[in-house]
Amino acid sequence: MTFLLTFLLFTQAFEAPGRASQVDVKKIFARMAEGPLEDVWEAAAELVAAGDDIIADLEDGLSSRSVKVRLGCADALLALGEPEEAEKALRGIADSKESRKVRIAALVLLRTSLDEKLVPVLKRLAEEDPDPYIRIEAARTLWEVSEDTKAPKLLERFLEAGDRDLRIKAALALGEIGYVQSLTKRILARLSREPTEEGRRAALILQVERLAREGDSSQNPFGLGKEELLKERESRIRELERENELLRRRKLERSGDAYPLLSWILKTIKENYVEPEKAKDEDLRVGAAKGMVSVLDRFSSFMNVRETKDFMESISGSYTGIGAQISQDRDTGILTVVRPLAGSPARKAGLKPQDKIIEIDGVPTKGKTMSEIVGLLKGEPYTEVKLKIARRGWKEPREFTVTRREIRVETTHARLLPGAIGYIRLDNFGENSYEEVKRALAELKKKGMQGIILDLRGNPGGLLRAAVDIVDLFIADDPRPIVT
Repeated sequence: MTFLLTFLLFTQAFEAPGRASQVDVKKIFARMAEGPLEDVWEAAAELVAAGDDIIADLEDGLSSRSVKVRLGCADALLALGEPEEAEKALRGIADSKESRKVRIAALVLLRTSLDEKLVPVLKRLAEEDPDPYIRIEAARTLWEVSEDTKAPKLLERFLEAGDRDLRIKAALALGEIGYVQSLTKRILARLSREPTEEGRRAALILQVERLAREGDSSQNPFGLGKEELLKERESRIRELERENELLRRRKLERSGDAYPLLSWILKTIKENYVEPEKAKDEDLRVGAAKGMVSVLDRFSSFMNVRETKDFMESISGSYTGIGAQISQDRDTGILTVVRPLAGSPARKAGLKPQDKIIEIDGVPTKGKTMSEIVGLLKGEPYTEVKLKIARRGWKEPREFTVTRREIRVETTHARLLPGAIGYIRLDNFGENSYEEVKRALAELKKKGMQGIILDLRGNPGGLLRAAVDIVDLFIADDPRPIVT
């Protein structure tokens, strides 16, 4: 017994504090470097359990060649209350060319940071990084670090992205920072029904939002602010008022007394028009809506479902058609080719700027709306459309056959003019216009641009959101609104 006790005391004395830990640290570092990223966090927890004695080892690990070791050491240092060197290392990883998974992990770990130097890095990543997933995570982290009001706006841009995964990531990020409104809420509501991890996150966000909206502190364990609750309540009141007004109007419409003139016209057409098949209720109501909106000004128009679809395609950056920019004279109704796009079916068929399109597949263009004309020009890929064209110098119009193709359109065209003047022509305010203009500005700045011309001639308009975002590129930070 004496021998055993002596042996144990000798062993404990031999294992000096730090030496055993040093060996353990090396083993854990090796495991981090060789294993998958998911195992790094468990290994980091083991390092935290070793306590303050290994802080020097962890700081040495921040310079490891293995990015996973650097991440694990940073995580452990943050847990041990030593953020300075850890956050510096994480900032470098986030702003690097490492894999998306690694960079996102660094951005998540930085969400508790108080380092002011981090904010401009996050802003740049959220606005300019080529990877949209990094832009989302950087915007989310920007909000957590500084509550910068630009962060939600940067996230909202992804809510209408063509990629479903990006829409979901952005909606979850907005929900987790408390911005559960309109489109965000609809996306989360759909997602919450899915039996996935993201579905469970969405359900939890909506539950928190519902508890906050109820406003009772006993049912509001998250302590959401009174000001936000009041805003939400006012918004709900306005929504209920709109619903009541809509119900009132519907009730009046059913009684026939809401709009007597329109009711009388509709009744008269149905009873007396010689071609009843043309007097369909839906067509007449749409026609009435178009007439009402056209009274407002020349910039306002009502579009039905098909016309809306055509419009959204025209600003999405790609569509199936002939590949020509066209315009219509509002006084004469004459349809003119502004320019056939480079390499487009229209250019290959021989169409030129200032050609007048008289007919499309035998249908006269005069008297047609622009949306109707666009509908005639578009169609399935590789189908043909016949155009009757009038050109200056011709005695008679001639017929052209154009084969429709998928057209991808860049709305932005840029070059550097003499005198270091940048020139950007913007053809419309489409879904991709903001990103295209931002890229063009960056390229022109690299070439030494000293001034700029933004050419909007012939630009028919498009998405208001895109226009506002582009204006934001040219003005300083200012609390005053761009649009009211």
